[in-house]
Amino acid sequence: MMVKSLWVSIILVLLASIPVNAQVSQNSLEFIRKFKGIEQDLVRERVYLHTDRDWYFHGDRIWFSAYVVAGPYNFASGLSEVLYVELFDPEGELIERVNVNVFAGRGEGSITFDEAPNQAGRYRLKAYTAWALNFGESYAFVKDLNVFKEELELPAEPAGEQLDVQFFPESGYLVNGIPTRVGVKAVASDGYGADISGTLHAGDNELGDFQSIHLGMGYFELTPTLGEEYYALVNGQRFTLPEVQPEGVVLRVVDQGEVYEIDVASNRSEELMMPLLFAHVRGEVFAAEVMGMENGFGKTLIPKSQFPTGVVHFTVLDDNGVPAGERLAFNRNLVDEVQVNANLIEQQITARQRTGLQFLLNDKDGAGVPGTASLS
Repeated sequence: MMVKSLWVSIILVLLASIPVNAQVSQNSLEFIRKFKGIEQDLVRERVYLHTDRDWYFHGDRIWFSAYVVAGPYNFASGLSEVLYVELFDPEGELIERVNVNVFAGRGEGSITFDEAPNQAGRYRLKAYTAWALNFGESYAFVKDLNVFKEELELPAEPAGEQLDVQFFPESGYLVNGIPTRVGVKAVASDGYGADISGTLHAGDNELGDFQSIHLGMGYFELTPTLGEEYYALVNGQRFTLPEVQPEGVVLRVVDQGEVYEIDVASNRSEELMMPLLFAHVRGEVFAAEVMGMENGFGKTLIPKSQFPTGVVHFTVLDDNGVPAGERLAFNRNLVDEVQVNANLIEQQITARQRTGLQFLLNDKDGAGVPGTASLS
């Protein structure tokens, strides 16, 4: 961790030494310093529950193993000693809460349906620490569970299949005149992704069709025009796209195999001269670069090996050091890959015979890796 922090400090010193537009660079560097200071002083906790199953009969006991990690490297957390686990019924009502003791980031326990009516449906399991919730609901673990009655009745579906289709422009906005990739997410009434196809419209004009690619998710390209009302028609239902903004910045991240290609486009009346792009994973900054802009467009390449495995947050700061656009990308670094080998202690097993499993964890070079695990 010390090596990475030193490396980031060197980047910041180099950026601060740029003579051109020095005041702008200083504003951006001050933002990153404050960002890193907050991350170091207020370490974030993250929670994960490993349940014994993803579905249950009403009345079963839900067994779970808990993991609580903290900081950018997901080390076992010593910040919290109590984990709160809650179970909600299909209507969203809290029916059970248990407290779980946590030691060195690990805990285990169970929760039941004792206080719930005998109802099938999708129940929700939620787990959090008091410290984690200081940073918002996104730091709570949430998992949906399918619950059946003994006669295996499926939850009743509402009359007519209802779709919820959402649109997510890159950087969060549709900006006038800037080509934008728009993400699509379609969810059916059962809570699962639904494959769809539809048409895109601007007023009375049909612009083309689109379809999902995987589990109700997909995307299409659009160059929006200010004042146009964009909407999509899917199975006879109309879904409105976000309103077009007159000015803004669009940040695009393209996975090019070995590198990330980052494109910045702006139509601001005050031209971006030297925006600063920085990227962090779980709060640790791994890249910072001043981007050169020409006619409102800029581009740079960053090796993917520079980031650990996880969600990379790319943020571009304008000339005043204010965030102007953000994009997320999931990175997979082979250095972090762990090979798991499981071997039976007894090669021949009779009915109801107790046996054991031997787990071996190895890194990419075959060296042993210490760790804890749970199995279901």
